[in-house]
Amino acid sequence: MKDFGQINGRQIKYLKTDNSNWELKLPTGNWLVIPFGDTKDVKAIGRAANACLDRKVNYVCTIGQACELIHDLFDEKIVERVYVKDQPLDTTIYGEGEPMTTWHNDTGEGLWFSINAAFADKVDIETVIILDMTENGGLDVIEKMLTKIL
Repeated sequence: MKDFGQINGRQIKYLKTDNSNWELKLPTGNWLVIPFGDTKDVKAIGRAANACLDRKVNYVCTIGQACELIHDLFDEKIVERVYVKDQPLDTTIYGEGEPMTTWHNDTGEGLWFSINAAFADKVDIETVIILDMTENGGLDVIEKMLTKIL
């Protein structure tokens, strides 16, 4: 996991999903995830969504070529947990409602929004995890974009 330090009062970290046990490195509260993906691998996306939801992610902002698909699959996992597990919308597994989800075709705009504007209703987001789900790795792209944002 790469640590970019604090931006706008939020700890910004980068994590690649091809590392073993990457799920264990996710925070367990007060956090936002930025799934960055170009993969169409529905199983891999579902695994990432479940891992984030298991760790009680508060906000999801998807970026990259597959951002719409990733967003939709995260939403499907949320709906599945709320309705299939028969949990009312106001008392979901989070106790404060399900996480907000957005998708951003423009990577820089998505990063900026996630760091500066996204907020959860009842918790302060303390950590932002950029979850790299790209096939060739997107660290260079992320570093370039963060340099522009700073």
